[in-house]
Amino acid sequence: MQFAERFFARCSEPNCTYHGALRNYIVFNDKPITFKLAVIVYRALHGTAPSYLSEQLRYIADMPARTRLRSSSIRLLDVCPSRRVTVGDRSFATAGPRIWNTLPRDVTSATSLLSFRQKLKTRLFRQSYPDIVV
Repeated sequence: MQFAERFFARCSEPNCTYHGALRNYIVFNDKPITFKLAVIVYRALHGTAPSYLSEQLRYIADMPARTRLRSSSIRLLDVCPSRRVTVGDRSFATAGPRIWNTLPRDVTSATSLLSFRQKLKTRLFRQSYPDIVV
């Protein structure tokens, strides 16, 4: 832990030679959070998550005022507006739909949780390492 703290302290200086490594570390380390949150959203949409999570998600097509929008035909989730950027954007009702709406159709249309997880892992891996051919 102390190594990481010293590393980040050194990289906060403007002429740090580790800026590329720091950027890659940050980009790679938000992927587990994205993965877990996307899996929770998948489970909430398919009825295997607790009801208090499922109640916070709704499709745009299910909202009467938005049925004529193009986004209603591709099954996007409604992103709740938040008042505070620091706390509100981290809530499940805001962060979950935001991540879900960024996923491609082939990932979100997976038929089982296992296939969803496999497709999501592949997508996140390719985002982190675009130069590696699988």
